[in-house]
Amino acid sequence: MGDPTPDGKVDFNDLMVFATAYGSETGDSNWNELCDICGYLGDPTPDGKINFEDLMLFAMNYGKELEDYYYASMQVFDLSEQKLNEIMEEPPADVETCLTILGDYLVEQPNVESYEVMEDTLKVIFDSGSYSTITLIDLDTTNPKLTGGLATIQEDSEISKINNRENYFLIPIQKKTTGENIDIFKSNYREKNSIKSNKTKKNTNFEYIGVRSAIIWDPFHTYFAQLGYDTANEYSQILNNLGQDFYIKVYEDHEADIEALKTIQDFGIVIFDTHGADGYQMVTGEVPDSTNSEKYSEELNADDQEIYISEHLGVSINNKKVERYEDRYGVTAYWFNYKHLPVDFPNSIIINNSCESTKYGFLWGTFLLSGAATYYGHSEDSHIVFGMEMVKNVLQNLVDGKTTGEAYEEYSEIYWEWWLPHQVTNTWEMYGKENVKIPIEETGSVYNQTQELYYATIQAALDDADNGDTIEVSDGTYDESIFFPPGKAIVLQSLNGSSSTIIRGDDGSNTVTLNNSPEGTTLEGFTITHTDGLTGSGIYITNSNVKINNCNISGNYSNTVCVGIYNDGDLTITESNISGNSNNSSNEDDWCFGISNSGVLNINKCTISGNFSNNWCFAIYNSYGNLSISESSIFNNFATNFLCCGIFINSGDLTITGSNIYGNSGAYGGGIYFDFPTSGVLPIGGEIEGEKNTICGNFSIGNNPSLDQQIADAVGSLYDTYKDINYISAYCE
Repeated sequence: MGDPTPDGKVDFNDLMVFATAYGSETGDSNWNELCDICGYLGDPTPDGKINFEDLMLFAMNYGKELEDYYYASMQVFDLSEQKLNEIMEEPPADVETCLTILGDYLVEQPNVESYEVMEDTLKVIFDSGSYSTITLIDLDTTNPKLTGGLATIQEDSEISKINNRENYFLIPIQKKTTGENIDIFKSNYREKNSIKSNKTKKNTNFEYIGVRSAIIWDPFHTYFAQLGYDTANEYSQILNNLGQDFYIKVYEDHEADIEALKTIQDFGIVIFDTHGADGYQMVTGEVPDSTNSEKYSEELNADDQEIYISEHLGVSINNKKVERYEDRYGVTAYWFNYKHLPVDFPNSIIINNSCESTKYGFLWGTFLLSGAATYYGHSEDSHIVFGMEMVKNVLQNLVDGKTTGEAYEEYSEIYWEWWLPHQVTNTWEMYGKENVKIPIEETGSVYNQTQELYYATIQAALDDADNGDTIEVSDGTYDESIFFPPGKAIVLQSLNGSSSTIIRGDDGSNTVTLNNSPEGTTLEGFTITHTDGLTGSGIYITNSNVKINNCNISGNYSNTVCVGIYNDGDLTITESNISGNSNNSSNEDDWCFGISNSGVLNINKCTISGNFSNNWCFAIYNSYGNLSISESSIFNNFATNFLCCGIFINSGDLTITGSNIYGNSGAYGGGIYFDFPTSGVLPIGGEIEGEKNTICGNFSIGNNPSLDQQIADAVGSLYDTYKDINYISAYCE
């Protein structure tokens, strides 16, 4: 099938015959009945048209010999409107019922052995053991109609397609909630050997170009530049706007020779900006001379000429001309064969702005059959500026993350050139796959390990994350305030620890905010701070269950209230440093806290030091919270005008073991202070060595350290209560 020469194999000679006949119907001058190899949707009966259906079957057989041919032996099921009304007597109650009714109908058809209903998908299994799938998709439309079409399923290719003019048909499904009939069947199309990235985003139905690179073929660069069109640079700039490690190779002027043309299959995007003619000829930058004329003698003199000489070629745009003319070599569609291009394109996107060479099927058919995914070009004689604008438009859309189909915009232009006898309508067209896009991956500094996606900012990664995702951040300084998305347990971790990974918050904002973050949420390995001169607290947690590991929360500053960490949730801090957070206000109502807790707080193996305020400063402030501290050091926190304590318990519970509280000072100072009368012995210290705390050297400015300043409540000193289960002294050894 697709051997119009015929010689028992489908090769380049057949392609040229097929390309000549493509688009014709019975009676046309270029009609060839040997190219009409199937009908609508692969129906094995020819339909008098040589169109895309024939091309697809031809493409499947390209490079094969007789015994390997695919034949149009597709199973065609009647799913016309009349048939749908017959098998669906009334709207099914749900998706499963709808798929079951359709499956019962299909299993009665020839060559179908059985079916399976899998959630929203019907799996049709053939006698041969192959299968195809049909998926039910709810598009939530409020104005359904009953239409139909043919369901064509080709065995052994895992391709299913339900089709009417718009490639779908509607079947009413009775929705239990609203009673609206709003569901649509649509085919789940899977093409063999498609090139997909190993870093695809969740729930995607697109493919990626196979190589993250572009070649810009610009043999008339200097001529175009003289007329004000530096397109190669403009195309490069658009691609560079990806902010990605995207390799771009530009061949300009004479370096765009025939030898260099052999490299185009190394690239994911191929852009031609050159002259062309007759729908299949393309001019290169190579100038004929005695050496290369001998080199190319075979291609120049072949019956199917692969190389030709374009004589006295110059450039004219909008009545402006470059007067330098020279002969150039050109290549025809016959040149693009396996001799010169021995491998397939890596799912590439071809963008051809080469005048008339783009308008027939010779070139685009050749590229698509050689592994290219999508081809853009002109349908008629080309106005070069029109083509340049279309190329830039497509590139910009692709850079913006659109697929090839989304990047394509139908556009036509009527123009007149000095050398044309009449006006021409030039239309920008696209052939091939609509679902291909440029991969954005392996270049951002923030990496979602779960989804295998890269991002430029931490917030972008958080916004796109799902519950349970782990995000890894590379070394660097990130100037952004970040917000964890509510309801999602996300692990945010650095690659190499807090000394290498710094998050600096926005002015007047917390650097990190967590609200309604569930258990499993983790922040690990960051310095959380603000740039000098900017104000804001470090971490602000409400109604969340969070773990903070190996972080450095320091250098946060405010003119009002400054907090290294505020917790009104369930927080565990491990092996972290909370230091150097400060408030310099003269207002006595403005405080500074290393940590302020109103929830459940567990501190283990942490350092809280050097936090400062002109007024009130507390290394740890607990109000109605449950506070537990172990193996931590709380020291050298100070205030100049008012009270400073290592630990201030306004209300709530305290458990502390194996920790050091020393050198905290203020106008009124102390190590541990309860702002209410206590009773009994609280879990502060312990009988065994590892549980005892060291509490020493805490003092009020202007006074010598004393035992009553080390631990006290609203009534007075608690030294006698805790001296036997802690090491308490006025001075530190």
